[in-house]
Amino acid sequence: MDEKRRVFLLGLDGGDLELVKKFVSEGHLPNFAGIMAGGMAEPLESVIPNSTPPAWTTVITGKNPGKHGVYAFLRRKPDSYENTWSLGTGSCKSLFAILSGAGRKVVAVDVPMTYPPEEVNGAMVSGFGTPNVESAFVHPPELKEAVLAASGTPYMIDVVLPDMESHDKTAVEKFIRDTGNVAEQRMRIADMLMDKVDWDLFMLVITGTDRISHAFWKHMDETHPRHEPESGYKNEIRDFYARVDGYLGRLLGKLDDESILMVCSDHGSKASYGSFDLASWLVDAGFIKAVGKVSALPEKIRCPDGSMNPVFAVEQRESSEVRIFDGVDGKLAELETSAADTFSGITLNLSGLELDSGYTLEVEARGSKPGMLFEFVEDSGGSAPALHPRALGDQYFEYKCNFTPRKESLQFALRNSSYGGNPAGVVTIKGIQLRCGFHWKECVAYRVPTLPGVYLNVVGREPHGAVPLEDYERVRNSIMDRLNAVRCEKTGSPLLRVFKREELYAGEKLAEAPDIMAIPEIFPGAASKYIVIPRGWSGMHRHHGLLIVFGPGTAHRVAPSLLEKLLVRLGLRKGRTPQLADIAPTVLSALSVPIPPGMDGRPLFDFKASAAPAGKRHAGNAAKTRAMYDDEDAALEERLKKLGYMD
Repeated sequence: MDEKRRVFLLGLDGGDLELVKKFVSEGHLPNFAGIMAGGMAEPLESVIPNSTPPAWTTVITGKNPGKHGVYAFLRRKPDSYENTWSLGTGSCKSLFAILSGAGRKVVAVDVPMTYPPEEVNGAMVSGFGTPNVESAFVHPPELKEAVLAASGTPYMIDVVLPDMESHDKTAVEKFIRDTGNVAEQRMRIADMLMDKVDWDLFMLVITGTDRISHAFWKHMDETHPRHEPESGYKNEIRDFYARVDGYLGRLLGKLDDESILMVCSDHGSKASYGSFDLASWLVDAGFIKAVGKVSALPEKIRCPDGSMNPVFAVEQRESSEVRIFDGVDGKLAELETSAADTFSGITLNLSGLELDSGYTLEVEARGSKPGMLFEFVEDSGGSAPALHPRALGDQYFEYKCNFTPRKESLQFALRNSSYGGNPAGVVTIKGIQLRCGFHWKECVAYRVPTLPGVYLNVVGREPHGAVPLEDYERVRNSIMDRLNAVRCEKTGSPLLRVFKREELYAGEKLAEAPDIMAIPEIFPGAASKYIVIPRGWSGMHRHHGLLIVFGPGTAHRVAPSLLEKLLVRLGLRKGRTPQLADIAPTVLSALSVPIPPGMDGRPLFDFKASAAPAGKRHAGNAAKTRAMYDDEDAALEERLKKLGYMD
C-alpha cells in the first residue's frame, strides 16, 4: 500500500466535457488544458434520470439507484401517496463511510444529498439538502465555527435561479454574484480543511457550473430558438468555467506529485427546449379521472366583526410580518420577511376532507423579488415545495401543492421563507383555492413531482389501489404503449423514451422506483400541448458528463474483459464508457482499500501495475493506454478468428 498516495475528487455539478474542450481550445482554461494533456479525459455516463440526487448518490456509493433508492429530489413515503425529500444514502455505505471504517481520513465539502452529515473520520460539510445555516450541517460540530469563518462572507446554502424571461437585470446580476460567492466560499473552506485535516480523500463539489448553465445557455448558444444576442450575458458560462479553472490551479499548487486529481460531474449540460407535462398527460389519457370539484374556502381571512375566521391563522417569526387586506387593492394578504432565515405565513385549518381523494391547493401569489421561496407545509410533517410555479400574466404565479389527507382535518401553512439563502421580501397573495382533483379508487396511475416516472395505483401496495395485482403487467404495458405513441405534432417523432423500471435498475430498492420511466426527448421545434417551457431555464442536463484523471498510476487502464470485447465486436454491445458507479471503486483502488461486494462500478485503473517515479506527471498517458489496448485488440482478434467469429 502506498501510504503517500492521496486522492482529491473535484465534482462539478453539470460539468460538461464538450464545453471544457471548447473553452480549452479558445485558451480560457489553461489548468484544464494541462491536466487533460497529461492525463485521461473522457465522457462520464450518468444514470437515468440524470439529475442531481440519483447521480451524486451513485458517485459516492458505486451503486445504481435500484440499490441506494434515490431516484429524484422527492421520494414516496411508505404506504402513502405523500412525498418526502431524498437525503442520504439509505442502507448503502458511502465512500466516506467505507474509507472511515478502514481508518482513512476523509473530507467532503458541499457534496449534494449528504445532509445530515455523516460521522466520518475527518470532516464533512453537507451540500444540497441542508435546510439553513442554523442546522447541524458540519461534522464534527465543533468545526462549524471554523467553516463559517473560512467562508469569508455570510455563508450561503445555495443560489436561486432568477426568472430569465422577466429581464430583471438587477436580479440576474445578483444571481451571477451569488453563484460566484458560493463557489468562492466553498473553495476557501476547502483551502482551510486541506491544511487542517491530514486527509486521504478530499471531495469538493462546485454547484455553480450547473446553475449558470441552466440560466445562461440561450445567451451563449446562437442556435437556441430563444437566443438573445444583445443580452450581454453571452460569456457567463465561459467565465464561470474560467473561475473553476482558477480553483483547479490553486488545488494543483497544493497537491504533491504522489496525489491523484479526479474531476467528475454528475451529468453534462446542453440546450433545453422544454419539459414534458406528464401529470396532464395522465389525466387526458384517462389514467387519472379528474373530478375538479372546488371546495369552499372563505373569501376573507377576517370575520365581519374583525376577528380571525377560524379557517385561518397567522404565523409570524422575528423579522417577519403578515398584513391582511381581504380584497382591498385586489390582495388577500402580504407575507413579509425582512431578514435571512425567518418566515411569515398563513395557516389554513381544513376540514371535511375525503381520505381517498387527491387534493390540490392552488394559490395566486407574487414575490417582490425573483426567486423568493413560497412553500406549503402540512401539519403531519409533509412538505411539498412549489418548485415550478406557472405564470399568470406578467405579475402573478399559480402555486400548486398536491396532497392526499391522512385525516379529515389538517392544517396547511402557506409560508414566505427566507431560509437556505432565499431572498427576503414580500409575497402578495391574491387568492386561495382548494380543489378535489380525483378519487384514488378511480386512479390507475400517478406521478411523483421531480421524477419523470409513472407509478401504478396497485391494490395492496398503495393505500387506495385501483389496479389488481394480476392486471399489473397488462396495465403497465398499456400505459407504455400510449406513452410510446406520444409524438411531435409537426414531425411525428417520439417525444419520450419509455422503460420498465427493471430495464434500468436492479437491487433491493427496485420496488421504490416508478413502475415506468418516461424520459423526455424534446428537440428544437418540437410541438405538443404537453411541452412546457420552464421560466428561467434554457439549459438542461446532458446524459454524459466529464471525467478527468491526472496523477501517478493512471497510465494503466483496466482492460475490458474478453466477453465485453466479444460482445462489442459482434455488435451486441457498445464499447463501455466510464460510468458514475466507477468513481467510488476507482478511489478505493487508488487508496488500496478493498472494494466491498455489491458495487456496480469497477476501478478504471490498475494502480498496482506500475507506479511512476515521484515528481513526474504523465503527459504520455494517452499514448501508452492506446498502445496497450492495441496489443489486447490484436490478441482478441486472433482468438475470434480461431473461434470462427471473424474472417
